[in-house]
Amino acid sequence: MESITVLILVIILVVYLRLNRAKLLGKWGEKKVSLLLGLLGNGYKVFNDVIIKNGNWTSQIDHLIISHYGLFVIETKNYKGWIYGGVDQEQWTQNIWGHKTSLSNPIRQNRGHIMALKKILPEYSVNQYKSIIVFSSKAKLKTCLPKELNVIYTWQLLFRIRSFKEYILTDENIKEITDVLQSQMLTAKEYKKIHVSNVKQITKRKENLVQSGKCPRCGGELVLRKGRYGRFYGCSNYPECTFTLKKES
Repeated sequence: MESITVLILVIILVVYLRLNRAKLLGKWGEKKVSLLLGLLGNGYKVFNDVIIKNGNWTSQIDHLIISHYGLFVIETKNYKGWIYGGVDQEQWTQNIWGHKTSLSNPIRQNRGHIMALKKILPEYSVNQYKSIIVFSSKAKLKTCLPKELNVIYTWQLLFRIRSFKEYILTDENIKEITDVLQSQMLTAKEYKKIHVSNVKQITKRKENLVQSGKCPRCGGELVLRKGRYGRFYGCSNYPECTFTLKKES
């Protein structure tokens, strides 16, 4: 009886890990980065997993650092495989042995985070924010991007942050930013309430787009195609966008 119970628990654990693999990997990537940021020292105030209200929505920032050298807004991507994407493309592509999947453009994602911060800190200019996108060393960035965009690997992170030497924030600025940020950060309960409402809105919007023949991921046209397992709708922007929808009989 005891062995059956253990077996059931193991099966439940395996199923849970498979269903939540992407989320768990993402959290592990963020944890590694937060441990690294702890090595920066007293001159850097580090906040991890910051959630602030952004109009009717929320912005979830993986890591935020406040220092004399600026506000570092860090987006962590714990991906592997080849990563392709342009500065202004809505979707980037991950390629693992020929299997391609889409991911949101992290540069644009981080711009959104900075704009959300600017709403609660309007007196600070865009130049005082430093956007950094951090990919796992298991990934290979295949697009050549300008250095000032700070799209880097985890092992480069501390070097890149410490490469900023110019004082652009005073002690008073740092205190003010910290106070405002702490007053604006959402609790887990507040975030969950807004998140549930947002998910319903997003789901409804996607349904409306599909019904009008538009791709809910990138806005392209949905094209009827024939595949190995039957007819399906695919995005006209394939291979940049890999959205598919099975055609109902």
